[in-house]
Amino acid sequence: MTKFPLWLIFILLQMGILIPLLTLSLRLFPGELVVSTGGVERTYENTNVSLSYFLGLGMTPEEKNQLVSVSLYGSGWILVICYSILLPLFITYRIHLKRSPS
Repeated sequence: MTKFPLWLIFILLQMGILIPLLTLSLRLFPGELVVSTGGVERTYENTNVSLSYFLGLGMTPEEKNQLVSVSLYGSGWILVICYSILLPLFITYRIHLKRSPS
């Protein structure tokens, strides 16, 4: 069985986590939305937002036109770092420990 390098495993795991987070409308991260309807801007604070909103994915064309801005709170950014870097890092480290002789 071929052993893949650890850096490749890390990159593949990271892509496997980030692609769904960036393309699917998974509202996991605390943040705020600013929406403009009829010339009136409304701010929805303490709502969960999806990373796909930053790319304009997962919304209807009407919602895209109404959306003014999307921002994450500090806790939202911490969750993004945990999911995108720390989780693949811990899994890769676990694979490294499993490979190394006792």
